[in-house]
Amino acid sequence: MLVATQRRDQALARAAAALWPAAVASAVGGYALAWSWSDVLARIGNAVFWASTAAIAVAAVVEAGSSPVVRRWLLVCATVAAVIAASALWSIAPAETIRGAVVFSAVLLIAALAGAQLRRDVAADTRLVSALAWLTPGALALCAVIAAVGWADPARVEGPGASGFFNGPNALGIFLALTVPFFLGRAREARWSVAGVVVLALASFTVALSGGRTGLVALLLAVTAFGIGRRRAALFARDLAVALAAIALALAWMPAVPALGETIVPVEAEGVNPEGATPPPEVLGGEPVPGQSRWSALVGARDEAWEEGVRLLDERPLGGHGFATGSHLFDRYESRERFRFFVGAFASGTNVHNSYLELLLELGVVGAVLLLVPFVLALAAAAAILLRGRPGLAEAAFGATLVAAAAAAWFESTLGRFGSLSLLSWMAAGAVVALWLRRRGPQARSD
Repeated sequence: MLVATQRRDQALARAAAALWPAAVASAVGGYALAWSWSDVLARIGNAVFWASTAAIAVAAVVEAGSSPVVRRWLLVCATVAAVIAASALWSIAPAETIRGAVVFSAVLLIAALAGAQLRRDVAADTRLVSALAWLTPGALALCAVIAAVGWADPARVEGPGASGFFNGPNALGIFLALTVPFFLGRAREARWSVAGVVVLALASFTVALSGGRTGLVALLLAVTAFGIGRRRAALFARDLAVALAAIALALAWMPAVPALGETIVPVEAEGVNPEGATPPPEVLGGEPVPGQSRWSALVGARDEAWEEGVRLLDERPLGGHGFATGSHLFDRYESRERFRFFVGAFASGTNVHNSYLELLLELGVVGAVLLLVPFVLALAAAAAILLRGRPGLAEAAFGATLVAAAAAAWFESTLGRFGSLSLLSWMAAGAVVALWLRRRGPQARSD
């Protein structure tokens, strides 16, 4: 009986090890679809995300039974999730905080299992990167389908805020930026030179055409960090040249592709084009309107939101306003009259557009430090590995994604509750920490 039980446990562990990378990739893809402007795609995405999360939870339980490493990572995940959920006790929107905490706990669970597996198993590197590699071409293919449908019947894909399949003008660009390193890594390992160039060119072209500055910055940082990490100067120069050429072509050509480059709401504020869609060249930093500084124009008037966010830190400095309440703060404190060019001047429910500042406002100094210090330490570890180490496939891919995620978080609220972008950001942070710890200890362990 004992032998049979051991064999059963071993078989379950092997099955979990083989299937969890696919479940992680499915969770990321499903979470991306869940933020779609299409109700059909959003329902499909939600179903895929929660089904994948359930499968990952089962795998985590199975692995935790035999692996101290997995148990430790899950304990850290549970501790952070408990602190975030506790903020519902003093939240200005308790129901929303509870919902946000539940979803973010799923994000932490996925990131924890991925990190634990990478920490203890070298073979997990290739499996996880290979699974995540298909997110970029999958997103591009879906955008192409939507564009084809839009050309045939424009009414089916028109709507405020459409950016590819995302409901939000910047989300598509950031998503492609955070996933490109995985495809570049997989293409490099499999010697898919042509495929790597084609996918990178299409991704760069799409990001530029979508009009998102944050996505462009994140993409170029991701390509640069990955190239530095892989220590191949010729390939790095080629990838960077391909990305820049594709971006330049998009901005010079500017073809009218359905569901790309549209604004998120009808524009009526001072300094913004009232006709609707703002052309990508202006979105990428055109001439400031009268009374606006060039820096303000470059950052989309986010400087006004940041200044107001800093002012609101004095309201609840220690405990914050509760997790997932960032979109309520400007309305609660009647900040609209303080904005001149920022989108919050005419649209309610806007957030501070800075993940670090938003987490300080939501969780206070204590909670934000608990959440952000590990993220910053992971970023430092990524920099050390990419610049001074000899990164492997997973180290270069996750390190590049983390660098891009940290930059994107400065301009968008991607670390709290921003769908697949939050999941990719925290999974990259956990993976980098795991790989850094593995460098300092045994290279592989079976527990």
